[in-house]
Amino acid sequence: VCYINLPASAQPLMSPDIAQASMAMESLVRTICALDTVQSVQFLVDGEICESFAGVQCSNYTAPL
Repeated sequence: VCYINLPASAQPLMSPDIAQASMAMESLVRTICALDTVQSVQFLVDGEICESFAGVQCSNYTAPL
């Protein structure tokens, strides 16, 4: 598992369009999981397990789709 710790202050910088924000989260997961040693990711916000970030459910993006 690779932990991606996002700052809460970055949420306003994400697109208000949920489809675009989802694409950004999925892109992070696919990029990190392309590394041989990473099978999945866990999103954190300010060090805490992420429920949602910029309106996107973090639990939907833990492994490449």
